[in-house]
Amino acid sequence: TPRGGKLMIETKSGRKSPATRVGLLLLLTALSSIPPYLFLNFFVGSSVTFPERNLWNLLVAYALNFALILPLMGRFLGIPLRSVWSGGKADWKNMGRYIPVSFFLTAVGFVLASALLALFQALGQQSTNEVFEILGNSDSPFVITGWYLCVILIGPLYEEFLCRGLLLSALKPYGDFFAVLVSAVFFSIGHGNFSQMFVPFLSGMAWGYITLRTGSIKTAYLLHALNNALPIIPQALGGLTRTNFAFLTPLAYSALGAIGAFLLVKHRARVLAYLHPREEAPPEYSKIRFLFNPLILLWLLYCVFNLVLSVRPIA
Repeated sequence: TPRGGKLMIETKSGRKSPATRVGLLLLLTALSSIPPYLFLNFFVGSSVTFPERNLWNLLVAYALNFALILPLMGRFLGIPLRSVWSGGKADWKNMGRYIPVSFFLTAVGFVLASALLALFQALGQQSTNEVFEILGNSDSPFVITGWYLCVILIGPLYEEFLCRGLLLSALKPYGDFFAVLVSAVFFSIGHGNFSQMFVPFLSGMAWGYITLRTGSIKTAYLLHALNNALPIIPQALGGLTRTNFAFLTPLAYSALGAIGAFLLVKHRARVLAYLHPREEAPPEYSKIRFLFNPLILLWLLYCVFNLVLSVRPIA
């Protein structure tokens, strides 16, 4: 039960397994960038720069998801979007614990990602989000502003509604730990490249637990936005003041990460209990049948395909 006294929203679709509906949700959101891409290329064409077209494609895809796909899938799953936001208050009281732990897990994710990317580099390969690289390296004020909005505000809000909102709530009948674990794994591989696998998974585990604890995605969204903002703010300050503030990012991660590591060790009994749950789902909520649902498998295949495509020779 969350601290606000309300249970995390339960589905209204009875005791039927939500596997097919969850698979449909994942596929629809994954394919949501195709209509904007076709529309912009047909009507806009070469009248805007490549980074601007990529930014518009990203913004229109987000708008399509917020306005149509997420609300419709929420109704299909029996989970109103409003419920995952307003089900509880932001847990400001414990934010002083959540932030360091979140940054520690992010730092661990960065270390693991760096090790994997070093292996790729030794093989003459790289794996990154090519569109994000294009947008992040643009010198257009419009693209830079839109890029910051997407990374810090819009993107985290969309991902929290999808992963810690609809997906986590739909999976809750399978057990809290299974719901948090699977939503974190899907959040991780959904990024579509190896450089962004470990941080979303580790952070997703923490943010999923926090969402179940508070009954709302508000706290997870704040942590997600802050997590994304930290590497960008020094870069933005440096661009505005012509001063190198790049040292602030590793300094913040080191200081906050050390506090986060201390908190995890101090509360290790609670962490271990969280990682070794004793819960059983009703027979109709078979975890194996969920994972082998055709639509879930199709989405996983799509993610693996994107991961393979993300690996390319170093230029």
